[in-house]
Amino acid sequence: MDLYAERPVLVPAGGIETVHFVGAHLRLLSATGPVRAVIDGRKAENFGVGIGLPVPQGYERIQFENDAGVDVALIVAFSAAGVTDDRINVSGNIEVAPNDGLSGLDDVTVLTATAAAVAPANAARRTVIVSALAANTGTVRVGGSDVSAVRGQQLAPAGVAVFDTTDAVWVRNDTGGSQVFSVVEVIR
Repeated sequence: MDLYAERPVLVPAGGIETVHFVGAHLRLLSATGPVRAVIDGRKAENFGVGIGLPVPQGYERIQFENDAGVDVALIVAFSAAGVTDDRINVSGNIEVAPNDGLSGLDDVTVLTATAAAVAPANAARRTVIVSALAANTGTVRVGGSDVSAVRGQQLAPAGVAVFDTTDAVWVRNDTGGSQVFSVVEVIR
């Protein structure tokens, strides 16, 4: 028996796809739409991306059900033990209160040897999350309007910086090439 397997699964529109694998844990790594998982004929569970389903008594067969009118492509990790997916690392605490909302801003490109506001000041904002795209080529500095080549938090490619502030957040880029950032705000 394999200890871990990552498998693509195509669930047809309005159909069911059955996968045979002896194990005790599965995790949905990616999906193009919603599905339900039926493990060895047990009750169907909604199965979203990032969800891991431990099955203490083990399993041999998983059926993925698709009620949508289009095929759904999945990448599923099967294992005899827990499956950890470390594709993203976020440090710190991010709390979203029941009345808070998320607002994504357009990606921002910061040219080399410049500083630019990646998130404008926003009195309704509680938190701003700045992510450097994985394709970026160097470490930049993130901070307030006084950010410089030697001032501000360092942010490497694929890194994430989180600030609880209503002030504008700036990025200083001295990498020698343009860098791109995605920004999400938690709105009160």
